[in-house]
Amino acid sequence: MQWSPNMPSSAPLQPQRLALLTLIFLAHVALLWALSHAARITPPEEIPSAVIGMLVMQTPVSEPTPEPIVPPPPMPKPVVRPKPTPPPPLPVAPPSERAVTAPEPPAVPVDVPTETVSEPETPVVVATTEETKVSKELPVTLPQSSASFLHNPKPEYPLKSRRLNEQGTVILEVYILADGTVGEVKLKDSSGYPRLDESALRAVQKWHYVPAKRGDEPIAYWYRQTVEFNLKSG
Repeated sequence: MQWSPNMPSSAPLQPQRLALLTLIFLAHVALLWALSHAARITPPEEIPSAVIGMLVMQTPVSEPTPEPIVPPPPMPKPVVRPKPTPPPPLPVAPPSERAVTAPEPPAVPVDVPTETVSEPETPVVVATTEETKVSKELPVTLPQSSASFLHNPKPEYPLKSRRLNEQGTVILEVYILADGTVGEVKLKDSSGYPRLDESALRAVQKWHYVPAKRGDEPIAYWYRQTVEFNLKSG
């Protein structure tokens, strides 16, 4: 049956329509209650990301303070010590103006010491006065040790040297004074055996010579004396 406006308002509603209206009313009530309840609950306030970033930047992480670097102490400078000054050389005595060295003579046997005969030497002329010049130009006569009146003792041949068959030649440099005595004796060349060298030195030091002469004037003279130690001859 359809409703007509001409129908009276007092007509009773149908049951289905009444139930629909009731549901709609309840739905509106539930919606209003839900809205009112949601308005009462305030959501938590969110912190903006910018604020969080600022808070992180304002709290820097503390770093350990580095210890100060202490430079090492400077190395001490080496002490430079001055080099010691060497002592000055010893002065060398000038040779005697009148001393003349003769050439080396041949060897003389021990039992027969004789002088060495050589050609006369021409000394160096020193131009001072006329008298000195004339005397320097005169020939020099070599000293002699084998003259019979001199009585020079023979060098002793050591017994131990004889047992050990030691033999050889000793060459000495003898400084003969103007009076014929020996002023100094030096060992020029050794025989290789100290006993033979010492025996020759002791003997020649006691010898007397016919002094060297420049013209008729006796002079001091460096003479080279040879002494031979030979088991066959002595």
